Order: sequence, then C-alpha cells, then structure tokens
Amino acid sequence: MEDQKNVTAEEVAEALTSSASATIEATEATATPTPDATPTPTKVPAFTGSKEIHAASAEFMSAMEISLHCPETANTEHADVTYGTVVHHTYQSKTTGLERGVNVLVPAGYDESKKYPVLYLLHGIFGNEFSFTNDPNMKIETITGNLIASGEAVDMIVVFPDMFAKTRADHEPGFNVESYLAYDNFINDWENDLIPFIESTYSTLTDREHRAIAGFSMGGRESMFIGMTRPDMVA
Repeated sequence: MEDQKNVTAEEVAEALTSSASATIEATEATATPTPDATPTPTKVPAFTGSKEIHAASAEFMSAMEISLHCPETANTEHADVTYGTVVHHTYQSKTTGLERGVNVLVPAGYDESKKYPVLYLLHGIFGNEFSFTNDPNMKIETITGNLIASGEAVDMIVVFPDMFAKTRADHEPGFNVESYLAYDNFINDWENDLIPFIESTYSTLTDREHRAIAGFSMGGRESMFIGMTRPDMVA
C-alpha cells in the first residue's frame, strides 16, 4: 500500500475548485451527469497535534505529587518560627491613571543588603489586594514562613496586587466584557507600574529566573496569560 500523501490547504482548495468546474461542465453538457462527472473526494490527513499535547501534559502531570490539603505542619503557626510582615502600599499607575493599592509580605529578617526573589500572587474575581492577607483561611503568611523556616522555600517577597486594572474610579468588577478587559489590562500595569514600584521599594532580584506569578480562579487565568505572553519576564 502506498504511503498516504500529506495534502496542503492550497492543494485541497485547488482540488475542490477543479472538481466544481468539472461538475459545472458536465451539467452543461447533459441534464443527467454521468458517473464519470462525479469528483473523487480528496482525503485530508487528520490533525494529531491535540493528541501530542495531551500526551505531553499527561506525562508532565504524572511526575507531580499533588496533595488535596495543605499539611498541618505548614499551615499551623509554630513558636520557634518567626513570620514575615504584611505591609500595605499605594503606587501611581500610569497604565490606569489611578492610584492603586498593593500588599507586600516582607520576610522575617528582611535585609536591604540581600536580594530577594519575588512571587506575585493574584486573587480571584471580585477580589483585591486584601483577598489573601485578610482571609484567615488562606494563611499565606504562616505557610510561607513555615516553608522558609524548614528550608523548603527560600526567603522571598510575596506581592498581593489588586488585579482589577480599571481605568475609571467608579468601575466595579462584574461578569461582563468590560470587566474582563480590566483584568486583562493588569499585565500592562504589572509590567510598567507595579514591578518598577516593587523593585524600587524593596531589594529584589530582577531577572526572570527570580520572578514568579501564580493565582487563584481569575488570578490563575491572568497568571497563565502573563506567563504565556511574557515568558521573558517570569520563570
């Protein structure tokens, strides 16, 4: 059996055009087309890219160990661990034309002579810079402090921005296109306003290998969008 020939889109279009012309000519010649006037369909190879992507994703996920619950040793405060401090700031955003708020978790023993990696942690829809820090169930300060104390994480600065990058002070978030665009506008505020503010306020490592982004719900959507759009800025 001969190998199947890969057919390009242009070849398919040419084949369809030729077939159509043949059909028209046959119709004009006789009211009842002969069997020979019926074109032979051209078979187009099936796209297999999605299967390859799925296989690669499955292989990647199979190598990960996922826990459905945070271990108690991580989310419980310990007397022998010193935890970081959350500091609230405001900064002027040229992207939005507004003053915006941000919370920053500064690690215990913060030292200006040392350079720190930075994690940007994004809230869900309808949230703001207080969503993680003011929710006692999140325990971000506790978990981060315990991981650093145990050596499972390095000293880092965690930034909790307001991801709703609106350009009107009276714009409230909602389930509509205008609000989604405001969330998508965060990438511009993040790159042009927030990162410069954080790096001018704190002693940070400024290369992509020491800058990370993650999020919850809508924050997960935006962190994926930023990670895929600007891989030169986040690891």
